[in-house]
Amino acid sequence: MISSKEYSTLDGASNLSAGKAAGPFVRVFITGQPRAGMTPGTMSAVYPELWNDKNDEKYLVKNKTDLKFVIMFFKKVKELKEHIGIGKDRRSILKWFSFNPDQVPNAPEGSKNLFIIAGALLGDDSKAVVDKIDPTRTAFIHFRCDGIKVGKVIEYCNELSDAGKDLPPLSDNVDFEKKVVLPKRFITKVTVTTAPSSYGDKYVFEFKVDKKLPDEAVIKMMDRSSKWLDVFNKQFDVTDYVKKGGPSAAAKITDEDRSKVNFDSMTDKSEDGDDTPSTPPVGEVELGI
Repeated sequence: MISSKEYSTLDGASNLSAGKAAGPFVRVFITGQPRAGMTPGTMSAVYPELWNDKNDEKYLVKNKTDLKFVIMFFKKVKELKEHIGIGKDRRSILKWFSFNPDQVPNAPEGSKNLFIIAGALLGDDSKAVVDKIDPTRTAFIHFRCDGIKVGKVIEYCNELSDAGKDLPPLSDNVDFEKKVVLPKRFITKVTVTTAPSSYGDKYVFEFKVDKKLPDEAVIKMMDRSSKWLDVFNKQFDVTDYVKKGGPSAAAKITDEDRSKVNFDSMTDKSEDGDDTPSTPPVGEVELGI
């Protein structure tokens, strides 16, 4: 049985019922308009460090109609944006942010929920994909689901609940099982579909349960998630960044610029003055499937 106390730190990074894209979790985006070498309605992910490169090496994935991954973190945050400009010049500036919105009863008017879903990328053969930047570990990806994308997240939460209702629990706590353990018990398959909006149909991610993982693999993912929790929090919790800099600093955290933020520059100095980011344990995610 998985001890909910032993993995209690993961509870804050699970909201099964975000933040800057720099760091090891590479953002997956949907191509919405025709571009050179890009197919509308497909998914791609670009390494922030290689954003300005002209060759395909900058892509972790490119023009994919479906992806598979194992969820490590399923986090609900809340943010308030100010939209400026129109058309191609339209920008969304982050004015307020909460990494733990359920603990903030008086959020600003107009603030909205955002789901950050992050995990280990798998290939078509359901085996771990090796990261290009750091080949000693599995590649990590994340999805930002806000606005009309939230509906499909809620649908997936319901699908996960249905898929897990007849499974024997792996942990000693019912709520912990649902919030933290359950998303890691399956491979998640992601495709692209459309959803209606005030501006017509828009592309959105659609998440589906693909395959149940062996219990041993679930425990490995629990351990891996625990080891990478601090890195995940540093990448996506921009609360202090917004507070310290106000609107001028928050303006750097836009939908367009999230993947260009220097992750190392966001680290806080430790008490002994060392500002070197901690290096988590690395290695392949062997799922035993």
